[in-house]
Amino acid sequence: MPLVFQNVDLDALKLQDGQREGIEELRQMFVAELGGTNQDPNNPAYYERWKKAQSDVDSMLPGVIGGEAFMKMQSASADIESQPAPSP
Repeated sequence: MPLVFQNVDLDALKLQDGQREGIEELRQMFVAELGGTNQDPNNPAYYERWKKAQSDVDSMLPGVIGGEAFMKMQSASADIESQPAPSP
């Protein structure tokens, strides 16, 4: 999953409005590169578009929000992923 779609608390990162807008633009760019929202995820071409779009938005993110914010966002995402799943 691209970092821009990770369940990270943007308020905790204290991002400025321009940084938040940049994240939203990258989210829209990702969806556009996939060809929209009504795609067949079982189609091999979809998977190839996904990989390219993920690489594109992940590589652009540090330039859009800045290196320090990018590192904080990566760290917050890693913290979320390392938490145990809630018990039923």
